Amino acid sequence: MVTITIYAYYNSVYTGYAPKTISFPFTSFTSYKMSSRSPEKFPPAPQKKALRKSGTQFRLSRRVNRVQVYFNGENVTPRTIPTACFKAAKERKIAESDVQFSGTIATLNRTMIQASKVFANSSYTHVGRTTSAFITFGGVSTLQETASEVITGYVDATSTTSPNIDDMQFPAEIKEFESPRVPMPEFVSLVIQETETEILLDLPSSTVEKDTPEGELAEEDNKTYEYLTEGRGKNRKMVNAIIQTVSVLNKTKFTEAPRVKSNNDHSFVSLWELYDTYYNDYVPANTSLSLTSIEKDTALTKDDIEMIKLSKNERYMDSVCIMQRILANNVFNEQQKRFRGLSDPSPFREGIEYNYRLNFLWTFANGDTKDRCVSAMCINKVNHDIIAVGYGRFYYDEDVTGLVLLWNIKNPVQPERQYHFSTPVTSLNFSNQYHNMLAIGFYDGTVKVIDVSRREVSIIGVNCKASSQLYEPIWQLNWYTDVDYYRGQEFLVATCQNGRIAKLRLSRQSILMSSHHMMRITSAEGKLKGIETLRKCTSKKVSHSRVSPALVYTSHPIDPRIYYICTSEGNVHKCSKNYFHQHLELFLAHDGPMYSMEFSPFCNKLFLTCGDDWAIRLWADGIAEPLFEIKKRWLGVQGVAWSPSHSTIIASISGNEIFIWDLQRKTYDSQSATMSPTKSRNTLIQFTHDGRCLLVADIDGNVHVFSLEDMPFAAYFQENLLTQSIKRALITRPDLLNSIDKLDGLSYPPGSTEIK
Repeated sequence: MVTITIYAYYNSVYTGYAPKTISFPFTSFTSYKMSSRSPEKFPPAPQKKALRKSGTQFRLSRRVNRVQVYFNGENVTPRTIPTACFKAAKERKIAESDVQFSGTIATLNRTMIQASKVFANSSYTHVGRTTSAFITFGGVSTLQETASEVITGYVDATSTTSPNIDDMQFPAEIKEFESPRVPMPEFVSLVIQETETEILLDLPSSTVEKDTPEGELAEEDNKTYEYLTEGRGKNRKMVNAIIQTVSVLNKTKFTEAPRVKSNNDHSFVSLWELYDTYYNDYVPANTSLSLTSIEKDTALTKDDIEMIKLSKNERYMDSVCIMQRILANNVFNEQQKRFRGLSDPSPFREGIEYNYRLNFLWTFANGDTKDRCVSAMCINKVNHDIIAVGYGRFYYDEDVTGLVLLWNIKNPVQPERQYHFSTPVTSLNFSNQYHNMLAIGFYDGTVKVIDVSRREVSIIGVNCKASSQLYEPIWQLNWYTDVDYYRGQEFLVATCQNGRIAKLRLSRQSILMSSHHMMRITSAEGKLKGIETLRKCTSKKVSHSRVSPALVYTSHPIDPRIYYICTSEGNVHKCSKNYFHQHLELFLAHDGPMYSMEFSPFCNKLFLTCGDDWAIRLWADGIAEPLFEIKKRWLGVQGVAWSPSHSTIIASISGNEIFIWDLQRKTYDSQSATMSPTKSRNTLIQFTHDGRCLLVADIDGNVHVFSLEDMPFAAYFQENLLTQSIKRALITRPDLLNSIDKLDGLSYPPGSTEIK
């Protein structure tokens, strides 16, 4: 049930006429238009809907057609309220929950039309235009009660059709009543509410105003950052730290290893069981040891004969090798873990001190190496556990044969390959492309390439001394890959005592290697740049030899066409593969024979040299004089090596002592000095690939393996640390500092392949 109340306004002021209140049932909302064509009856006219539906709510339209209202012949038509009075007013929305009704839309329309007829039969007189009607809706309970009182007895509840409003008679209770005049308020109170602010994008500023508290804090942070990165604060001790986040290791059931079942068993092995096992794998027919010669030797028993035959069996020797590795592991287990880096000390241990200590692990030696000088040593490029050692002679009057042994850290007691030669070995090196190929240089100028995958000597290539003109000791061998005509093909460079540098190439058709001339080193004349030496007495007689022995060959770190040759006179010849009869540069590095020249693995413009004049000198490519020199003993320095893990650490040997130097700490003295375990004179020194261990060889056939303990933590920026250490050591040499600054750094740009 809905109650409709009609008020009349005049000039925006309530006129005081009694409103008409009509209650009737309806099921929806609509609007109607009243016409004043007849003074007594106002038939309904077509009209736009004043109530519009928006979603699930209804609202009254403010656009209502007006009619002229006359009372007692006087026009009392209300005027329109100014828009400014209700512009800020909130429009009220009527939801479905405010009114409850039942029925259909058609019933509501009919009901509204009937309500308009009831309104037309009222005592008002409407003439002219349409008038304004204000409709108020009462509560649901009031609607139902009012409708039941008014309509009861006049509307048949059982009728299915809508009642005719003209035939209905309303009671006399519906009459006019007087209402007091209520003036329109002068002021209208409006409440303005602000909605919540939602931030869609926030870009905070990275700058602050100067001379403000925030600006002062920013300046302090900038000064601290510069102090730690560019100032003195960067020279601080740092340790590797690990975050405390617990790592959760997840794995599926497919990655779980199956349980290994084991049981205990025992067996007795005799010589005849070995004989039965390898009976079908005896030596081939072309072996040098025939059965007839063995039978003629009455000193050999049957067991000795069978043992000799077993030793020629490859399967048997492989089994013996594996068994020896297992037995050696029982003795050298902890040392092997330290060599591999499996038992490195914790960086978070207490009482860390930098002592630069050498911890002796083991020695590669057996009965065959006794009284043989270690003349060459090389680590395999792929398998770093394999070390090739060549044995020759140290003094000229020694009469020994050549020997090459391949040692494996899995068995430090016995070598896994053993090759005997008639001539002492002077140099050897593994191939870069084929890691089973080993080049060997001999004392008589012979160069051989063998296959170390076989137990017997298997020669792949040998040089022709007549074509290569190499008749004297080969002091060094180096493999390199050509970048010019023979692009991608590997060549072997040999440096000889007669000053010749030859390039050898393997051939697939023949075992003889082709030889090509690269350079002939001649004796230097006149004053050379480099170090200052005493003036030598010169003879007016013509020397019988105008060549200088080539002892050391070193390739340029970035340019494959450039190489350096160190001679017995202490000169360094900078040569090019494009010129066969002249060098690019020449300088004097030592006053006597040179034994080593090695570039830094971190700053490839720096290189070290050592010689028989008791000194180690540090050079920079492009500067004609040494940056500084290091001297420890009044003995010749047989070898020097850069550490591949610490840019400022180098190792050297003099006599029977091993020295560890740290250029970051000091250059006038070594950090540690260690005596050789056998107290023999050392000949060679070399770091392992990871810098964790050190190999030292001596003249008695021993190769000692040391692990470096109590070493400083490796720097994060190795190149910067080495550069700053050198500049700090040259603080009293401003001329050398200026020369270093002109080099534009101590390293060539990454990716560069040629010297500019």
